[in-house]
Amino acid sequence: MVIAAFLSQSRRFSKQIPAVCSRAFSFTLPKSHSPSFPNTSTKTVTEHASVTPLLTSVEEVIQLAPSHTGSFVFHRLSEERYKTPLNRHTFFERLISLLIHYRHFEEAGSTYARMMGEGYVSSLKTDAQMLAIGLVVSPHQSRAAWYSLRLIFANEDYSEDDLILLLGVFQFLDAPPSFMTQVIRDFMSARGENYVPHRRLINILTGMLVKEGQIQEAFELANDYDNPSAQGSRSHPYASIISSIDSFDPHSQQSIGEVLETVREKEIEYDASIFNALLAHQVRLKDVDKAFTIYRTLMDATEQGFTSPDHYTFRNLFKLIGRSPLTSTLPMSPRKLFRDMVDVVFVRRKDRTPRCSIDHAHSLMIQSLLAFVMRRDYAAAYYVTKFVAMVGLPVSAQVYHTVIQAITSLIMKDIFRAPKTGGSPWMHRLLGLSRSDFEGMKAFRARTPIILELLRQSKRSGFLLDPASAPLPSRIRRQYMVPTLPMMKSRYEVPLRLLFDITPLQRILRRALLAHLEQEKDVVFGTAPEARQATGELIAAAETEMMSETVKLMKYDPKEYFTKRIKL
Repeated sequence: MVIAAFLSQSRRFSKQIPAVCSRAFSFTLPKSHSPSFPNTSTKTVTEHASVTPLLTSVEEVIQLAPSHTGSFVFHRLSEERYKTPLNRHTFFERLISLLIHYRHFEEAGSTYARMMGEGYVSSLKTDAQMLAIGLVVSPHQSRAAWYSLRLIFANEDYSEDDLILLLGVFQFLDAPPSFMTQVIRDFMSARGENYVPHRRLINILTGMLVKEGQIQEAFELANDYDNPSAQGSRSHPYASIISSIDSFDPHSQQSIGEVLETVREKEIEYDASIFNALLAHQVRLKDVDKAFTIYRTLMDATEQGFTSPDHYTFRNLFKLIGRSPLTSTLPMSPRKLFRDMVDVVFVRRKDRTPRCSIDHAHSLMIQSLLAFVMRRDYAAAYYVTKFVAMVGLPVSAQVYHTVIQAITSLIMKDIFRAPKTGGSPWMHRLLGLSRSDFEGMKAFRARTPIILELLRQSKRSGFLLDPASAPLPSRIRRQYMVPTLPMMKSRYEVPLRLLFDITPLQRILRRALLAHLEQEKDVVFGTAPEARQATGELIAAAETEMMSETVKLMKYDPKEYFTKRIKL
């Protein structure tokens, strides 16, 4: 869809491709990229650059008014404060990276053209990324673009890190695996016979070959570069092969068996990557028993000191639990799995460095929260929100959306069966209507009004939503920050530095726990103290199961989650 929309406008962008290609021919000359602009060293530029305010303002426009991005960038670059020679080259380079990151390819091309028009020399990294866009959106000029890319790859100043970023651009463009395979092969060829690629390139290339159906070629490539003294884990290329195999291919098990046999023959030690690849295969097949068998094997290896699970392991397992039928029996309690996860991923280490990034930790919390909500274990889900606060993770729109989507579905089901059951505890506890207000229920037979009312009531203090109770005086009300419906539906990204309150989310989960308890036990709690005690005991029991009292947790800084995207 992204490419289809862009192709209709690609004529303007394609005019810039010859300029990029002509720039590439100058790479055969020594030191063609230094200095970046006249009479100014690269070191001076780096020291004096102050690009963050500009990037932040552009990013906010991209998120909130994407159609105005091009004009906004044009006017910002025309401001006097951004015209200083010491900073301008840096502004161009970082802006282009930001625009590509958000798939604003036409604006990136316009910024690149302006950069060249003002006489600045772009970096090899930026030239390669612009050529990548040209390859996809202007295939009629692919011959010149490929030739120019090969010239860039032959330049020693173009690094493997730059190549990894380039492959990311191809992914943004939804380019087929064959494009990325060709890019990596051209890069390796341009570096000469004595070049030994880093294993991460081999990992990517083997995975791409498998996706193209060239499993044997992937095996040969992994074997050719299996050097015990090279950087990186020897098992990773084989894990990449397993991860890329189509799980629903009838020959997939045979192919995986061949990979494992090769690993055994070469006496390559298993690490978490192999286990995670096998686990992901079973998750795609929704085979709960085999997935947890792999997990138990991994935990046995952990006890023997060979390897250890990581955030990918637990994310895959919680994803599988969330997709499993509610009535299915699980080989392991999700609460016990959460406890294992805390011990492995979130326990504070001596050097106080995190075992995974804040991005990965945030994603892991979303998967675990979804798993508990889908299993109707609201006490455990409530504790997950407490845990999120304890380790300093952000309460994002995704976290809210995970809970509200599931709760909304349950409210809708309860509304439709309420006339037969005599009332709706879910309607009563979460939306504040009388449980037997069948006329009022008619207004809530669609998803959107339920979500809006659910968010509105979540801001209201007090544990029980008693329709007869008077509202609190305005002077003691607190205004909580919760995401809007478009934010939760990802119609646009949440503005930077916007942190949501966790209290409304916890109210929703605790009220859901109360409604579920009343529905399952066919009881009605008449007073707030009774309801608070009943739900509090269940939450306390969940907490005891899910985390040890003596464990010391690491702590993230939530601001990292909202500022990292401008560090491109």
